[in-house]
Amino acid sequence: MPSETPDRILQALENSRAPLLPLSLPKLSTAALAPTLVIVFSAESWDVGFHMSNVTAALFATVSIVTATLYLLFVQNLSFPRKRHRIVTEHTALVNVTVFFVLLLAMIGLFGLVWTIILVIELVVFPPNLMSNWPSLEEPTVGFIDLVRTGAFISTIGVLSGALAGGLESRIIISHLALFPDRP
Repeated sequence: MPSETPDRILQALENSRAPLLPLSLPKLSTAALAPTLVIVFSAESWDVGFHMSNVTAALFATVSIVTATLYLLFVQNLSFPRKRHRIVTEHTALVNVTVFFVLLLAMIGLFGLVWTIILVIELVVFPPNLMSNWPSLEEPTVGFIDLVRTGAFISTIGVLSGALAGGLESRIIISHLALFPDRP
């Protein structure tokens, strides 16, 4: 039985289409995108994004995604057993692990959605000569990696604000987890 547990979790994750979950949660997605659309036009966010290292940006993104996942898990009370039943069975543990990974993939999907939109804005809206003339840049060239890192930094803020709004989502999150099919 324990050897089939990872297969069951992977099957549930595959069935859930978790990275697309943010598209079904309008409060969460709107709260993630709205501040980032303002922040992307702020010089301070560009300064921070250009001056942080790739490792720092990746670590900040990872910590933000995991924090958002844990926040949603607890604020939506998605872990089992709930109040009356305190016994944790193998099935309960399997459900809890699966719910955590579905939410984790959903937050990765939200990060990817916000990052893609921010990167497109960086590439299309901001002319390269404008970015290279910013006084805070030591090096006058702005490369694609700089834009990726800055987009990642801005997206982490979006993921965290989206998770905060995800706490306001209705219990519809549970039905979207694909753990409880509509069929009896």
